[in-house]
Amino acid sequence: MPKVSVKVKWGKEMYPDVEVNTEDEPVVFKAQIFALTGVQPERQKVVCKGVTLRDDSWANFKLSNNALVLVMGSKEEDVPAAPVEQTRFVEDMNESELASALDLPEGLINLGNTCYMNATVQCLKTVPELRTALLSYDKSSGGGTAGALTSAMSETVRALESGGAGACAAAVARLLHALHAAAPRLAERGAGGQLAQQDASECWSEIVRALRSRLPISQEPDSKSLVEQFFGGTLDVELVCSEADEPPTRSSETFLQLSCFISQDVKYLQTGLRSKMSEQITKMSETLGRDAVYTKTSKISRLPAYLTVQFVRFFFKEKESINAKILKDVKFPLELDVYELCSPELQERLAPMRNKFKELEDAAVESALGSKNKNHGDSKKEAKKKTVVPYWFNDDVGSNNSGYYRLQAVLTHRGRSSSSGHYVAWVARGSGWLRCDDDTVTAVTEEEVLKLSGGGEHTDCRLTHRGRSSSSGHYVAWVARGSGWLRCDDDTVTAVTEEEVLKLSGGGEHTDCRLTHRGRSSSSGHYVAWVARGSGWLRCDDDTVTAVTEEEVLKLSGGGEHTDCRLTHRGRSSSSGHYVAWVARGSGWLRCDDDTVTAVTEEEVLKLSGGGDWHCAYLLLYGPKVLEIPHEEDEPMVTDVSGEPAGDPPTALA
Repeated sequence: MPKVSVKVKWGKEMYPDVEVNTEDEPVVFKAQIFALTGVQPERQKVVCKGVTLRDDSWANFKLSNNALVLVMGSKEEDVPAAPVEQTRFVEDMNESELASALDLPEGLINLGNTCYMNATVQCLKTVPELRTALLSYDKSSGGGTAGALTSAMSETVRALESGGAGACAAAVARLLHALHAAAPRLAERGAGGQLAQQDASECWSEIVRALRSRLPISQEPDSKSLVEQFFGGTLDVELVCSEADEPPTRSSETFLQLSCFISQDVKYLQTGLRSKMSEQITKMSETLGRDAVYTKTSKISRLPAYLTVQFVRFFFKEKESINAKILKDVKFPLELDVYELCSPELQERLAPMRNKFKELEDAAVESALGSKNKNHGDSKKEAKKKTVVPYWFNDDVGSNNSGYYRLQAVLTHRGRSSSSGHYVAWVARGSGWLRCDDDTVTAVTEEEVLKLSGGGEHTDCRLTHRGRSSSSGHYVAWVARGSGWLRCDDDTVTAVTEEEVLKLSGGGEHTDCRLTHRGRSSSSGHYVAWVARGSGWLRCDDDTVTAVTEEEVLKLSGGGEHTDCRLTHRGRSSSSGHYVAWVARGSGWLRCDDDTVTAVTEEEVLKLSGGGDWHCAYLLLYGPKVLEIPHEEDEPMVTDVSGEPAGDPPTALA
């Protein structure tokens, strides 16, 4: 039966009564299909009863009258054209290509220890009301040094918005000149004539002070400053004498930022803020006629839209005459609730908006429980139209009406003192974050931002021994820091060179000492010291010392009774801080932190090269958490909250 009439189905199209001659080559039938569908023969897949038609033979492809033939394939014009440029993956891009692909904003060039200023500008720029005011600032309005600094800030923000690298470089040079004119102490130079590093907190204060005087809300004579309106808060203060029966003294104080003092008990930002709200001070008592101890209790009576918090990480060290740094790890949240720091009157005013946020959480839980078993596969929901609710009180534009804040910028410091080291800004953008390290801007995750809570890092530590046995004599730790080393002899820390460390090969006062461990955790098991002596080694097992060969020492790579153990230290001296053992096991390593043992990679062990502490949060900028409500025509969900960081939109100036 060489000729048959079949039905051809291609997608949604059906072609009946197609005559096929099986005595012809299969390619002839495919040419017929091409004439009907426009699908090139080489793009066709022809199937009948589960059998695919070959180009050179009908083989098992049996056709009969009215048989259904399925055709799969697309027209040539429906196939996407090959890209003109070869696809480049993020991992293969250099910094400039990455910045272009991710649409990263411009950074600010470092003019020589000016990272403190660059980081400050990047953080302040995240406030939309401030950014809008600066972009519309009249540079010809005068104002002395404060006016010049505000004008330079305006030019810098404009350059960051759309000016490009060249414009940013020129703008930041003018900003530095204006900052030095407004605050000459920030123009100090080092012994070599270069600009000295400055405290970013002082720079922040100077810029905010200038903006406070030059950016009024309106042109009226007694108009409130934009800075006071959006950054300024009020405290209700009560003083009670602890030594005399005096009536309490009540007053009001204003603030532009809150301080988080770091003590031994402070592990979280909220704890540090709370401790500052109740403190002991000494002042003159009129009743006693002398200084007396008073309890000062403060409560916030006005919350600003943007809350600045400073970690008090530096204290003056008289011996070295520097502002030494406190590296303590103090956790801070991405969302901050300051309700408990507020006065009863303000708490009452905050309640309505907080109830709306609570309704949202309850509605979200109910919605999640209700749809848990209803959704199968991929389903797309259309985005609901929402109305943004102002975050301020109707009679107080620029305030916060809920007590809820979102973190939108972090200014960090890396180094040992406020007048050295390096400052970096970390700013929120959409659902992600940007790391603004001078003119290098890179995308980072929330997890990386939360790691900026301090605590320093672990650094490679070589242990040396002087004595006759491992249970006697004296041990000294030699800790790597950057390109140099520190000799930590109990509470005496001195800087040494790498050459001095390399001399610890045995034969002298202190000799190189390898530490091995046998057991399940660093707080149990047994340690043995293997001490170099001349061309050989000694195995110091408590009071038993035996000579061993270098081959035996090289076998301490893990997997046996004793395994190679790297010791790391975090802290200021060998008699304080914290030690951790990193023990080799087979081809991997274990991190033995007292009774907590975790598997780590060799790469993590190789990172224990020192270099000082990691970036620690120094200044935090929180913006208001924004409430969004669906339009009435949408399904009646109570409320919703913007997933964007505080800022755009709404703005109080809109």
